Amino acid sequence: MIPAEIKALTIPDLSFPFPARLHPDWQELEEGTVSWLKEFGFVRGADHEQRVRAQLLGKTFAHYFPVGATDRVLLAANMCAFYTMWDDRIAAVTNPDELRTLGIRCLHLDRIAADPHTVPATDDPFEHAYRDLWLRTLTWASPQQAERIQRDMLHNSLGWLVEGAHDLQRAVASLADYREIRWATSTLPFFVDLNEIVRGFEVPLATALDPAVRQLVRLSMTLFTTTNDIFSCARDAYRGHFMNLPAVLAHAYDCSLQQGMDMAAQELRAQTSQFLALAGRLRQRAEEKLPELVDSLQDMVAGHLVWIRECGRYVIDALPV
Repeated sequence: MIPAEIKALTIPDLSFPFPARLHPDWQELEEGTVSWLKEFGFVRGADHEQRVRAQLLGKTFAHYFPVGATDRVLLAANMCAFYTMWDDRIAAVTNPDELRTLGIRCLHLDRIAADPHTVPATDDPFEHAYRDLWLRTLTWASPQQAERIQRDMLHNSLGWLVEGAHDLQRAVASLADYREIRWATSTLPFFVDLNEIVRGFEVPLATALDPAVRQLVRLSMTLFTTTNDIFSCARDAYRGHFMNLPAVLAHAYDCSLQQGMDMAAQELRAQTSQFLALAGRLRQRAEEKLPELVDSLQDMVAGHLVWIRECGRYVIDALPV
C-alpha cells in the first residue's frame, strides 16, 4: 500500500530547450543489452526479463549517444546495464557485513580494470561482466582515456560505499555532503569519457582541464543527477531511501517533500540556463574537439530526460532489477 502523502507527490514541469535525438540502431542496442545481461546471468527467468526490458537500458544510450558506431554505443549501453544492476545490489545492503563485502568487491573490480586479461578468481557474475566491459573498452580507448575511466569508476565505488553507510544508519547527509556523494554515485564522469570513445575523438588535455570546460561538464552532470532525483523521489521515499536531492532539501529547509521537489526543479531550471549560456560561449572558441564535446554533452542531457520519462525504473512500486 503506497502512503497517500507519497502517492500525492507531483513531478514539476521539466524540459530542456533543445531536442533529443535517437540512434538509428536503437532496437539493436536494446536487444544487444538484454542479451548481454543474459550472457552473464543477470536475467533470472521470464518475469525478471520483463522487468529488465521495462528499464530500456539499451535505448538509454541510443538517446545519450545518437551518433557513433553501433558496437561502441553497445559497450556504453552494457556499461549502463552493469551499473544499474550494481546500483540495485548496493541498495539491497541491510547490514555492515554486507557493506564490507561490497567494499572488497569494489577493490576486486578495480583490480580487474587494471588487468582485465586475468580471469577473475571468483564466480561472481559482476566480476566476469566487468572484465568483458574492460576488454572491449581497451579495444578503442587511448591510454589516457582508459586511465580516466578507471579513476572515475573507482571514485564511483567510493561514493556508493559512503551512500551505503548513510543508508544503514538512516542518516540524512548535509546538503553540501550530498552533492559530493551524488556526483560520485552518478557514474556520469566515466560516461563522458566513454562519449569520446563512442564518437571517435579525444579532447586535448589542455582543453579538458580548462576551467570553463570543466564547469560545463560538471553542469551537464548536475542536470543529469537533479533530473534523476526528481523523478525517483517518490519511489525512494516509498523505499525509505533518504539519499535523494528533494529529500535532502526538505530536511535542510524543514519543508515538505513536495516542496523539496519543487526546489530541486527550480535548481534544474537555473542550471539549464547556465549550461546553455556557457555552451554558447564555448562553441565560439575555435579549439580542437571542443565543439564535438559541447554537442555531445547536450545530446546526453536531452536524451536523459526523454529516457527517464519512457522507462519503468522510477515507478513508485517498481521492483529492483
